[in-house]
Amino acid sequence: MLLTHPAAAVGAFGRGLTATLGADLSYLPSAPVAAASVPPVLGTTVGPQGADRGQLLAWLHGLALPWLPAAVAAAGLLAGVLTAARAGRRAGHPAAALVPRNGQQGATGAAPGAAPAVVGRAAGRVAALAAASALGLVAAAVLGDGYFEIAKHVWLAAYLLVVSGSATLLGVVVIAARRTFALIETRKRPSRVA
Repeated sequence: MLLTHPAAAVGAFGRGLTATLGADLSYLPSAPVAAASVPPVLGTTVGPQGADRGQLLAWLHGLALPWLPAAVAAAGLLAGVLTAARAGRRAGHPAAALVPRNGQQGATGAAPGAAPAVVGRAAGRVAALAAASALGLVAAAVLGDGYFEIAKHVWLAAYLLVVSGSATLLGVVVIAARRTFALIETRKRPSRVA
């Protein structure tokens, strides 16, 4: 049905993405089941995140920052695109990261600042991979079950969005620090008079 109604599919996908904010499902048992445990009657353990559309929409409406998962996914994908674009610009110079600046070399023979560049590229790739995986999992959950316990089916996507957000933040910090320290080093060097 979702494939024949694209607007409904997009709305369901958005609700699934928002549901990643509720990865801590209150209605699932948090203790191990013992031999003496009495199994619950099917259909009675579903909380507000379950199959009732009205309860689910009310629960989603009550979540703080419903735009956050979409923003994190977009930031992760953007980090990946920027990383790939930068790699594409350097494609003609595969050893550009190892070429020393102004004749200087580090202890490993690499240019000073090469390690932060590697960390920044890795963070961009991890952010994009985690964001794309999270979006794929949400799409699979929505297409597979629709609204039925959607929060339970997107919990892994919730954790992938945490990884994507963390990697994006790490990449931004590394790039900012690298540029800041490069600016400081430039100011420390005496200018040459020709």
